[in-house]
Amino acid sequence: MNLLKPKCLSITLLAASLLIGCASTDPYKPQSDEDFVYDPDKSFAMNVVDGSLGVHNGLTDAARPQDADTGPDAVSYTADAIIGFW
Repeated sequence: MNLLKPKCLSITLLAASLLIGCASTDPYKPQSDEDFVYDPDKSFAMNVVDGSLGVHNGLTDAARPQDADTGPDAVSYTADAIIGFW
């Protein structure tokens, strides 16, 4: 029984130190002061890359036809519902 107490104490201290470390960071402070402007001519994914990385080493959006239907369909809504309830 004495072997269990030091192990339990060390696990508790480790968990407490990890929680203190997470609580000491400020989640509302931005990493950068630069403002990001969303470009509607680019895809959402490309805007995320531009906003988070800034440099994308030649990564571009794929070309798609003018009349392409890229909106969500029933399968997309069903998948979102399943993931949301999971």
